Parts: sequence; structure tokens; C-alpha cells
Amino acid sequence: WIRVTVEQMMKTYPLDGLQYGAERVGPLSDVLFRGAEPSCFCRHCIRRNEAAGIDTDSAREGYRQLHRLMQATETNPSEIKSADGVFAGVLRILMRHPEVLAWYRQWFDADQEIQTMVYRTAKAVSPAADVGQHVDHQRSTWDVFYRAAVDYRTMAAENDFIKPILYHDILGPRLREWVIDRMQQHVLADMSRDLALELFYALFGHDSKSQPGYEALATKGLTPEYVARETERCVRGVDGLARVYAGIGFDVPAYVPGGMERFPSQPETTRSATLAALHAGADGVVASREYEEMSVPNLRAFGDAVRSFKPA
Repeated sequence: WIRVTVEQMMKTYPLDGLQYGAERVGPLSDVLFRGAEPSCFCRHCIRRNEAAGIDTDSAREGYRQLHRLMQATETNPSEIKSADGVFAGVLRILMRHPEVLAWYRQWFDADQEIQTMVYRTAKAVSPAADVGQHVDHQRSTWDVFYRAAVDYRTMAAENDFIKPILYHDILGPRLREWVIDRMQQHVLADMSRDLALELFYALFGHDSKSQPGYEALATKGLTPEYVARETERCVRGVDGLARVYAGIGFDVPAYVPGGMERFPSQPETTRSATLAALHAGADGVVASREYEEMSVPNLRAFGDAVRSFKPA
């Protein structure tokens, strides 16, 4: 149905281009980061993995054991830590059931195949159309499994452009609540929240001295250096095979129990983040996330930054 939908859209409307992107992570990230029940064992996944020679029973058992470990970590972390530690327990399961990682790799491959299908279908109808991939916040910024499995060069082979989401402001509370808090209750339960945050900064190439500490993340986003770092990584990754349009987020609301609340950005920071992406080599920038969320001062700062930028 995706192929038919894309084909109909391109034939019915005078579209200049199309962007596609799935805002989700696969089963291993859900289990280890959030403690969610294992998923992706439908008949389609089973058929695909068995065709690749992957043992379904071993993969299923590995995911079950990981889920049980995460549940035990949630309810009795001190007992798990006093044994061999949570992380060692995760590695032990992965060593005994390497099919877990193989199953996850198939999930990533299938996901990227959908993107390729969208690209080729759109280009077959309209070869001049600009067709690209949206890389949502968790994929662009903190899911290390996604980063390991799908590099930007792989994406660039079947896209005219890549749009990584780089919401520097709202990344503060998202990083605190969606990443550090959740992971520290699960796969990173062996360490403190402060140490887990240091690990995040180190793994993803950020200078912890110039970025907020754990407590500050509740009300403060990351600096424009984060935008520059991730834009540069994407530009270097595509290696000229695709254009890079950095998604600069401002006035993106924070999710709270029962809904969302305002998380206003500062115009000067919006301007700095926009310029950071352009100086890092982005071919363009996209004002994100939703127009009705944005304030006029930040829209003006975004526009001023674009107009004032002078390529080297």
C-alpha cells in the first residue's frame, strides 16, 4: 500500500518532492531503553529472518530473557547490581543468543528498504522530484543501535536529501526524561544519572563541559555546538551523495503527563543554532517543528540567520 500511495500522490498532485521517515525504534532499543515487551515477531518478521537463516526460537528466547532482566532491574535494581551487574547480564544474553542482534539488523534493513521503495517509486513517476529521508530525533541523536546499523552513506545512496532532526532546545528535557532517566532505570542501571549523561556525551562526541548537567536539562537545552556536531557528522557521512537539510527546532513543546506544555526558545539561541548548521556544511535548514508552535521572534531570528549567512 505504501508503493501505491506514493505512486498516486506523485501522479495526482504537482509535487516538487517528497519526504519519508519512520519515527520509531526497533525491538532491542524498546526492551533495553524502556523495558518494553519484545515485539516484531509477526509472521512477516519470522519469514524474513528464517529466510536469512536466523533461528527464531533463539531470537525469541533472547528477547524474553532481556525483557525479564529489565523487569528485574526496575523492581529490584540493588539485587541485580550486587550480582554481576546489569550491563554484564545484557552482554551474557547477547552472547548466548546472538540471534537477538541478527533479528534487530533485519528490522533495520526492512525499514531502510521501505525508504528505498518510496524513493524509487516517486522517482519513477517524477524523475525531477526531490525525494529524501527524515531522520527523527531519537535516530539522529541518541539511539546508538540505529546509528551503528544505518549510516548516513547508506541513506544517501537512495535519497536526494537527508533531513536530520536537531532540536537543540527540547533535547534538554527529552534527553533527561526519555534517555537518561529511562536508560538509568534499565540497561544503564549500574551507573548514576550523572555518569549516564557523561556516557551519552562521550559516545556521541559532545563536550560535556560545554553542555548542561543532568539537573539543568529539565529547563535548558543543548548548545548550538550539538547542532554543529550532528550536522557535520551527517555532511561527512553522505560524502556528497545527497544534500543535507538540518531540521532546526524552536518553540517545540515538552511532553508532560496528560499532554504538552510550552518550552519557548530564545531568538539568539535559535539564530546561533541555525548558523551553526550552515557553517557546519548543511545545504539548507528547515524551520521545525510545527508552524503553529513557533513564535514570531524566533521565526524572525531563523530568517535573519539564513539571510546573513555567507558561505566560506
